[in-house]
Amino acid sequence: MKIAPFLTAMLLAGSALAETTEKIFAGDAFMHHYDSNKDGSISLEEFQAPAARQFEAMDTNTDGSISKEEATDFVERLRSEMRENNTTQ
Repeated sequence: MKIAPFLTAMLLAGSALAETTEKIFAGDAFMHHYDSNKDGSISLEEFQAPAARQFEAMDTNTDGSISKEEATDFVERLRSEMRENNTTQ
């Protein structure tokens, strides 16, 4: 489950950069997503922020932990959004 925030970040960053015709490298997508102040480097705070947002989105009952059911619901929502985006493009 530790890889889920990174994969989500890469998917989100990749979709944000998909509109450009320039060759996109993984590092560019990573910087685009994590370097929130656009200073060319990623601080620990910037790196952890997307995971914190994902945690909040997954913890739907706001009890400070993510249950198996909440994780499953979150993944299903992501899958649904991805299917929806694929059909609208």
